[in-house]
Amino acid sequence: MKQYLLSTTALACASLAAATEYCPPAGIPLLPLPDLSIAPKFDPESLEAALNRLNSEAILFNTSSTSYSVSITTTEDTVFEYHWTAPNVNTTVGVSEVNGDTVYRIFSVTKLFTVLSALLQEGLDIDDLVSKHVPQLEGSKNFENTTLRMLASHLSGAPRDGFAFDTSLRGPPDSLQDELGLPENATVPEGFPICNSIEFGLCATGEEFLEGALISNYVWPVGRTPAYSNYAFVILGYAIESFTGKSLRDVIADSITGPLGLTSATGLDSQDASLMVIPGEVDHFGTQDIGEWNGTAGMFSTPKDLARFVRGLLNNELLSSTDMAKWLKPASFTSSSKGEAVGMPWTVLRPTSLGLDSGERPVDIYTMPGGQGYYNAYAAIIPEYQLGYTVNVAGVGDDPALRALLDHLVRYSVPHFDTVGREQVREHYAGRYGSGESAIELVVDDGPGLKVKSWTTGGKAVSDAWVEFFGSAALNAVDADVRIYPIGADNHWRVAFRGISDMNSTGIFEDACYTWFSHGAWLYAGLSVDEMVISLGENGTATMVSVPGLRQNLARS
Repeated sequence: MKQYLLSTTALACASLAAATEYCPPAGIPLLPLPDLSIAPKFDPESLEAALNRLNSEAILFNTSSTSYSVSITTTEDTVFEYHWTAPNVNTTVGVSEVNGDTVYRIFSVTKLFTVLSALLQEGLDIDDLVSKHVPQLEGSKNFENTTLRMLASHLSGAPRDGFAFDTSLRGPPDSLQDELGLPENATVPEGFPICNSIEFGLCATGEEFLEGALISNYVWPVGRTPAYSNYAFVILGYAIESFTGKSLRDVIADSITGPLGLTSATGLDSQDASLMVIPGEVDHFGTQDIGEWNGTAGMFSTPKDLARFVRGLLNNELLSSTDMAKWLKPASFTSSSKGEAVGMPWTVLRPTSLGLDSGERPVDIYTMPGGQGYYNAYAAIIPEYQLGYTVNVAGVGDDPALRALLDHLVRYSVPHFDTVGREQVREHYAGRYGSGESAIELVVDDGPGLKVKSWTTGGKAVSDAWVEFFGSAALNAVDADVRIYPIGADNHWRVAFRGISDMNSTGIFEDACYTWFSHGAWLYAGLSVDEMVISLGENGTATMVSVPGLRQNLARS
């Protein structure tokens, strides 16, 4: 008989007369992940129809000149892919039809590979000062307290782009001055490097490139607030090269693309334009080696390879599950009222309106966008559902396309996998266990996790005891909502979460969640009451619920 450790805690939230604020654990599966081999397959028809409408209506972006490839992957395989070839694609130079093997530039999605390369180097401490590995920054006031983690987390305050996108290069002087009112005869300060412009000349060496970081003022003091910086990831790449004694190109190949079995199309090597999708004229910005900028935006890839990379992350093929969990944590927050966060280097979206049967709640989506010129890309994962997404776009003004496509992928897929998981849990876990004075009934309702419909010990409701020990005058036992959630580790499940009455969630506390305060709080004679062990039979169906703290072993009725 298999045993899976689950934990429960009373989630006492709102009164029955009010909308219940469950506050489930964030960013992890709220139910055991479904067995997709026996689950209904994801039906692509509605998503394909929605993408076809995007293409025909051409409202959000110009589908005549914009080609794209998108995919959805689980831990097992790619379950959806779709490719659109723009009618105006340049077939004399690039491919005539895009598919999973078409080469796209992925620009800033490169940052994921650079950061992951650092995390994979045994002995490299992500909290080292950058000056330890990039001695040219020794003594620089801008970088004296900057760590590798801060570079990777958008918290270094490093310059964004330097001279690369200086607006004095963006048009004829007459246009800049007469039409926009910008100063005439403006000159670059003495000593400021102008060699890092991708369009007008690249720096010959890293030392030359670093002059821009040394001379420029920081955007914000280090560690204060997130500020997107391409310079930061170039410098992180230098640190990796210094530590390993190898080029970043080789480090990525040895640490990531090689172990995952990706093709030679994925990496920092420039690709033959004949293998790429070319939106119009051959864009040197999209096809050339960008020199010192490679660590932040230099990579190429194919849709198949990018999906394989994302699947490797979901399966912990490169990082352990613990290290992967640490990587998928915010480093800071933006000013978004939805709680959008910034990671290393993730942008963490938290939409609350995905139309889930389990109710509306924030769903954490870890994303990394990239784009410049004619090429944009997205790589994204949702840890709660173990889903991954890729978007590759080639076209003029393709940023709206990028966002619209990822939005479609998420909205059409997450509800399906949410429902599949709930149905399997309803079949294998829901039911009544025990009898007489000691029993528990588990159900799947319209909220997250498994709801404990009733639970007694010694003929008394467990919720009464919980309210007695942990409740307040504002909370009656009848109001308590009790749920259990699995926390997966080596096929064991444990820990539970409980909340408090919404009577204490007013004013500045209106959107606060308190469930995390109570993890593991309820002990009785040294053992957890808010912990359950659910034993499974050979067919995967639960046969017994054990509660260590209550000394209960409740067989399925």
